[in-house]
Amino acid sequence: MLKPKSSKIPKATRYQNAAIDYYMGLTNSDYLHYGYWEPLPTVGEELTLTRLRAAQAAYTAKLLSFIPEGIKTVLDVGCGIGGV
Repeated sequence: MLKPKSSKIPKATRYQNAAIDYYMGLTNSDYLHYGYWEPLPTVGEELTLTRLRAAQAAYTAKLLSFIPEGIKTVLDVGCGIGGV
């Protein structure tokens, strides 16, 4: 019988990965940010996961709108999980 390999991933990293997996499963979204809310929600307005996902997509669209036409590559400086 093969002996299971010991994990060489640091404990803190395993906890961070578990937290990311939990958040992404909870929101059913590939984004790890709160989104771009336009217009801003009013006091007492119900905030739902559906609206959060829409705001997250709006944030990504807003960021991408700043990239000039014709640009084919972008340098990712390691901020986040690299989904977008």
